[in-house]
Amino acid sequence: MHIGALLLGAATALSGCKNEVEEAVKRNLVAGASAEFESVEQCSGDRKIYHGRVKAVNERGPFTGTETFFYGGGEVAFAGSPSFTRLMKWCYGTGDLAADESQDQGQVAPVEAVAASLQHKAIHQ
Repeated sequence: MHIGALLLGAATALSGCKNEVEEAVKRNLVAGASAEFESVEQCSGDRKIYHGRVKAVNERGPFTGTETFFYGGGEVAFAGSPSFTRLMKWCYGTGDLAADESQDQGQVAPVEAVAASLQHKAIHQ
């Protein structure tokens, strides 16, 4: 019974984090209320960062394709945003502070390279 209570508490805490993450992502979308989430998970390299996929209605009305996001430190990053690569690296445990500082000064990895890396990781999990 005691172990069950601990597991329930841990599950509730994680669920609360996911809700915080999803709410932050919704605030960054044109029509956040339409958001549908897939695979929102804590990162293995840094447990304070989350990643997942979301699709939502865009400004023209139809649903967009599914888009990968990272969330950490109250910040949401989608592919193409300056912090996407930095959060992705920290998520998978390959972050480098010096590289991150230059990344924050406007040097963004090509979206194609980031997308290919994520697809490769998803296929091999």
